[in-house]
Amino acid sequence: MTDKGLARGLGFLTAAAMALTQAPVGFVRDEGYYFTAAQNAEAWLRLLLHSPLQAVAQTERYWSYNFEHPGLTKLLHQLVPITRDALPTFAAVQKLLPQARSALAPLPKLAAEAVPALALGTKA
Repeated sequence: MTDKGLARGLGFLTAAAMALTQAPVGFVRDEGYYFTAAQNAEAWLRLLLHSPLQAVAQTERYWSYNFEHPGLTKLLHQLVPITRDALPTFAAVQKLLPQARSALAPLPKLAAEAVPALALGTKA
């Protein structure tokens, strides 16, 4: 057996052992604290978006639960679900595409007429 074959075999066995034994592990003691801290950070961000002055006044309430990790990391982590919730779904965008195409269809013709007229200083 070559070194590459041995490395692949050990890697596969390690991955298989981890996959087969991961279910009973669950979350360790610390994770519950992190989940709560992340939920607090998300709640503060949502409050900040809707009522900035109130959010600033209540910063201590939302951020004092877990000082262990930097606030910027928590903020960036919580921006993902907030941004995801605010964006339209793919299905909604698909419904709007035909309307957008028909609304934008005249633009190439208008540009073709307007650009030379603007360059020459005449009206299109």
